[in-house]
Amino acid sequence: MARLVLLEACVAASPAVVSVATVPRAAAPAFARCERLDAHFNALAQGPATEAVLRHLLVHVEAALHPLDRVALYDALAAVVRALDAQVLHAATALFDGRFRALLRWLGAAGGAVEEIAWAHLEGADNRVFCPDAAFVLRWLDRHGAATPSLQLAAIRARVAGQGWGALAQDQQVLAEQQLCLALAQDGGALAAPALCIAFELAVVAGSEQAALGLLATCVQAGAHAGLRPALLRAWLEADGAGLPLALQAPLQVQWLRPSALHQPAYRAALIASLQRPAVRSRCVVLDALLPQPATPVQPEARAAWRALAQLDGVYAAADAGEPVAAAAAALLGGTTLAPAAVAALQRRCALEAIDQGDPHAAGVALAAARAAIGDAQDAAVLQQLLLAIDEAVVRAAAASAGLPQDAAWTATRWQDEAPLWRALAEGAHEHLRPMAAYQLARLYTDGSWVPCTTHKTQQLQAAQALWTELAGHPAYAALAQRRLASPSWQLMVQAEVRDAGRPHLWVPCADPAARRLLIVFSCVDSHHGYTQVNALARQMQDHHLLFINNPELNWYSDAVFDDVAALIEARVLPRFAREDVSCYFGSMGGHAALKFALHFGFQALVFNPQVDLALWAAFRPQQRALLLAAQAHADVQQAAVAQFEQSPVCYFVGSSIADREAFSLWLAQVRTCRHGSFIVEKRPDPHHAGLIARVAPRGGTVPLLQRSLERLRELRAVDVPHSHAEVPAALLPRWWQQLDHAAALKVEILIREGRVYLADSNAIGSLPLA
Repeated sequence: MARLVLLEACVAASPAVVSVATVPRAAAPAFARCERLDAHFNALAQGPATEAVLRHLLVHVEAALHPLDRVALYDALAAVVRALDAQVLHAATALFDGRFRALLRWLGAAGGAVEEIAWAHLEGADNRVFCPDAAFVLRWLDRHGAATPSLQLAAIRARVAGQGWGALAQDQQVLAEQQLCLALAQDGGALAAPALCIAFELAVVAGSEQAALGLLATCVQAGAHAGLRPALLRAWLEADGAGLPLALQAPLQVQWLRPSALHQPAYRAALIASLQRPAVRSRCVVLDALLPQPATPVQPEARAAWRALAQLDGVYAAADAGEPVAAAAAALLGGTTLAPAAVAALQRRCALEAIDQGDPHAAGVALAAARAAIGDAQDAAVLQQLLLAIDEAVVRAAAASAGLPQDAAWTATRWQDEAPLWRALAEGAHEHLRPMAAYQLARLYTDGSWVPCTTHKTQQLQAAQALWTELAGHPAYAALAQRRLASPSWQLMVQAEVRDAGRPHLWVPCADPAARRLLIVFSCVDSHHGYTQVNALARQMQDHHLLFINNPELNWYSDAVFDDVAALIEARVLPRFAREDVSCYFGSMGGHAALKFALHFGFQALVFNPQVDLALWAAFRPQQRALLLAAQAHADVQQAAVAQFEQSPVCYFVGSSIADREAFSLWLAQVRTCRHGSFIVEKRPDPHHAGLIARVAPRGGTVPLLQRSLERLRELRAVDVPHSHAEVPAALLPRWWQQLDHAAALKVEILIREGRVYLADSNAIGSLPLA
């Protein structure tokens, strides 16, 4: 059991080890609040080498770093590793599940094992530690030495990853790389097969039709085709396919796009039979003719993936031939077989067809769906041209009234830049433009954005409700609007929204008006503009009132937002509910808020993988780095007073990703200074950040786990003398806290009373057993 394992580990520790652990955990360097981290790492390399510095550097190994930042990080790690003694290094390799053992060994070796590190980052040997990063490898090799031919090949292949047909057509470097690959292929030997594959990929990204075909046939004849990448094979098949990708959802895509099967006549026959566009089909026919043929005809494979592929390419072929495609596309778009890129391509064709037929409303709906799939700028541009074609004078006047420049694109990725035009058009009386604008705004206020994104979103429930109600009376939008208005989840949120109490929020009262418990639910980054788990919680938390608070500003509930939320809680919660009956809940950014407001008000909290330190997370989230670092006031959970940690019981679920583990350590450093407190801790061997609560809940779902956890916190909070818990001897406390910090997996209840620490296995909340 967890408490016995921890106590036994402490008792078994030698006196020398215990004495070392009697001092609190050494303070690591503060996480740098800056966009680039190379200067920070260089400064650490010049300073004293300590265990705390080593740990601080290791935390960044899995961060999303600029290539030059990673070079500086590894150089700093090498300097620290070579300066520390073997015992400290051994402890460091045991920390974080030992995942950095290979890296530290390489960095400590003579010469720094330059090639081993480069290979690891090219192959993604362990995606948690050695993320595939060709840009880093190139800079790493520039700094530390030239590459062997095999490493050169791997670096070349990494450089062209993700490129499409003809993307590097004028790139002189491609020509030099092709020559190197062909020379290695002609030499035979172990590098011949990978060199052929890479030569084919270079021909694809250079847009060389004949070269790509010849090299692909050579790859198959030489038995090297299993090393081809599906994405590059698809790029060759499509070969300037005018934005009509052969892209199905992942399971189906893997079934039909199999380079390793190119030598099989049945596979090639299925490919030929499934492709309808002449140019695409002819490539496969010519390839098949270049390869050995079986003595007897073969039957194509019969799979759902081939049928879906044939249906998709058939619609593309019909579109190329100028035939109507809306009906055929509707059958595909109504299912779940297409990848977003194919959805956008079909919707785009449906929009163009509707324009030709003089139906601006159908065109606007299709373009909106295309934008929602992948957010391609060309769809926004077509939408603007459609508006101008309907009535240029009215559109330009609306743009002028909205303060938009006449010579710029009015449709944009940021909804803030585009919404003024639609609002101006929606206020007009134009027969077509008014309902088109109402539909665009209804989508914006419902989904938060017109394009896929996680930042700068908005959700305005009442405004959306009014627009959908208006559109329900228009023939072109009635079905879409009625479907939205009839959604139970939508009805619940619209009815629950409160906008007259300062900050907008959702209030879902308990069926029993005498109920005295309240759950405050905060939103994470993905749901920052809206509210999370509303349906499940409203349906199952029968004994709680529910308050949902979001963060459309996306600033981690900091600065003025903290003051707004605190004022809302003071006005709506404190006069009615006792502090011990209020719980805060959620994870990630929502977990950050749940901890922060629980500490501020003395509530209890259940959190999973909360972002305790925003500067730490800035290193892992480059796309949100500016937002994270901009948060100033009330941005740091660790700055709360010890007394606040003592009055707020917490159930803390944490996975095994480095950032989450380090965030837990920072929280634990505050908890261990408490003289009173009630805590439940679950450390799980789960490397994924988002959604941990759902993965540790039994089949009944997250809500029963949440209910049992909150009830257990209330029970523990009421315990004065914890007879059911084992006391950790004072002499072992430092070692025990260290074991708790370092443990990879455990479930434990911790009670602190008058500075004495008691623990028991956490079996009462009903989470899944540890693996």
